[in-house]
Amino acid sequence: MKLIVKKRELPVCPKGAKRGRCVHAGPAKHKMNLPCEEQIQLTFIVEIGDQEYPVYRKFCADLTEGSQLYQFLRDWLQEDLSKYVDEDGVVDFDRLYDKEADIVVYHHGMQDKPFVGIMSIAPPGALVED
Repeated sequence: MKLIVKKRELPVCPKGAKRGRCVHAGPAKHKMNLPCEEQIQLTFIVEIGDQEYPVYRKFCADLTEGSQLYQFLRDWLQEDLSKYVDEDGVVDFDRLYDKEADIVVYHHGMQDKPFVGIMSIAPPGALVED
C-alpha cells in the first residue's frame, strides 16, 4: 500500500513591514544549512484582518555578543540580554513568548510558493504605526 503524504500549506505572508507576535522561541525542529549543529527558531504570527501568517527565522544557538542571534534580539528588545540568561548560561526563551515586534518580511524563490522569512526586526512601533 502506498500513502501520499501532503505537507500542510501555510498561507504566504505579504512582503514588507508588519507587526508580529512571537509564538515560538526555541530549538529548531528542522535544521537549515547553517554552520552549526544546534539551531534556534523564532516564529512570529502576523495578523492581517482575520488571517494569521506564520513567519520565522533560524539562527545558530550562539548568544555571544556579535552573533546573528544576539544582534537580532538586541535590535528587537533594545535592552541588556543578560536578563534572559540564567546563572548557568541557559537562555530563557519562554520570556519572548507573546512579545510583539515590527518585522520586515521578505520572499525568496518561486512566486506561487516562495520561502517567507524575516529580514529584520525592531521594537513595536518603530516600523509599523499602531
